[in-house]
Amino acid sequence: MANYAVEAHQISERRACQLAALSRSGHGYERKKSKDHEIKVKLAQIAEDHPRWGFRKMAAYLKKQGNQWNHKKVYRIYCEMGLNLRVKSKKRLQSHHFHSVPLRLP
Repeated sequence: MANYAVEAHQISERRACQLAALSRSGHGYERKKSKDHEIKVKLAQIAEDHPRWGFRKMAAYLKKQGNQWNHKKVYRIYCEMGLNLRVKSKKRLQSHHFHSVPLRLP
């Protein structure tokens, strides 16, 4: 929108951003391309070798190998790849297996 105002109405970029209620730094921002390919390759390899490992163990393994990736970035990629393990709930015994017996009085 600010670009249109600058070109069509010959006003300054500062004025166009002000009219559009847009910060100048946000107007000129260009997103950097992510460099996640190496992390994805290593996570896929670990998941293949150790299918029962969860995120924490994988992240610790990567850190131990000397990689300096932020754990939040590794977790984001881990989730994107769908490597999340299902947490199984504990199976409880059904109560009808136990017969309640009244306590004896002394």
